Amino acid sequence: GLRNPFRFAWQPGSGKMFCTENGPNNYDEINVIVNGGNYGWPNYSGPVLRSGYSAITHIDPIHSWTPTIAPTGILFYTGTSMPFTDQMFCVDYKNNRILRFTLGGTGGEQVIAGPTDFVTGVNEPVELFSVPIAALAPGRATFRVTPGTGQPLSADFLVAPKGGGNPLTGGNYDAASIELEVVPAAACALKL
Repeated sequence: GLRNPFRFAWQPGSGKMFCTENGPNNYDEINVIVNGGNYGWPNYSGPVLRSGYSAITHIDPIHSWTPTIAPTGILFYTGTSMPFTDQMFCVDYKNNRILRFTLGGTGGEQVIAGPTDFVTGVNEPVELFSVPIAALAPGRATFRVTPGTGQPLSADFLVAPKGGGNPLTGGNYDAASIELEVVPAAACALKL
């Protein structure tokens, strides 16, 4: 079973479902979900058999952390404004950062690079969104942006902070705010 699945994302092309899972006090995980799959809980935490439990046939996570990081949001980036198309991103809630993974190998579901810090210093990030600019409704939206370090975010990659409120978005990540104007022709202007 799964202990505490948090968010799901579907891999472009393959349609495979990936899931972040929070462990008890060790071994947070990212799993590839398959129909009828057993992910080991409560017998396993991450790839490790728990004391007092018997070995069973199960599916190991593609990545796990100990100590825990509280992975929440997960996303496959499908935008075009950054050179990370189809790479996987995951929120590290405990350490206030967004992690980036490159997948490959058999079936395209093995971590072949990462996790690497993509953005750090994000105050209590929870969810990730990739929003094509062309899909936004015409009008104005102002996004609050707080200082951080790492890769500047792009206009089509959003981070939702704890408790809702304005998402963090791209351009100059050190700016106080970004105003995004979307016009009917799907053009946009960023005003810093």
